[in-house]
Amino acid sequence: MTQKMLIYLVAPLALAAAQALAAERTFEPEIQSMEPMPLRHPIQESAVTQTQVALPNLVVDDLRLDEGCRVLVMLHNDGPGALGSEAWMDRGTGSVSVTLKLGGVNWGSEPIWRIDPVRALQPAGGKTTYFSKLIVTGSQSVTATVDAENLLQERNKSDNEKTEQLSCSAP
Repeated sequence: MTQKMLIYLVAPLALAAAQALAAERTFEPEIQSMEPMPLRHPIQESAVTQTQVALPNLVVDDLRLDEGCRVLVMLHNDGPGALGSEAWMDRGTGSVSVTLKLGGVNWGSEPIWRIDPVRALQPAGGKTTYFSKLIVTGSQSVTATVDAENLLQERNKSDNEKTEQLSCSAP
């Protein structure tokens, strides 16, 4: 577009605006309907596909005791997707955690950011072990739940919990 053409397009609007100011009234330019311009490189609808996000899947793989009868919880990201960084955010009581129950009674929980500071769980297939402070005496039912508050979007939430009858035979 040349400078001369631009002046012809803008000048009437500028004149109308100046007249409106002089008359102390609101300037409302008249807008004419224009035909849409065709795209130079149109995107074909068949080329646009919806992308599915690969989600992580936290799993409590196993519960066992170490030689001192402390509960160990084996965790695994069994999903095709990586675990997002939000899992390691310190949100106080609202952090992604592993919760332990002893005989069906809540024993306590530990946030993922303390259990796995090196983020071994982050990639798909990642694994880590939570070395809890819970000590079992005799034979007791222990339940471990990862992300009990459902803070994370996962592929499957039904495998976030495991219950085992653990027996300590330490002298």
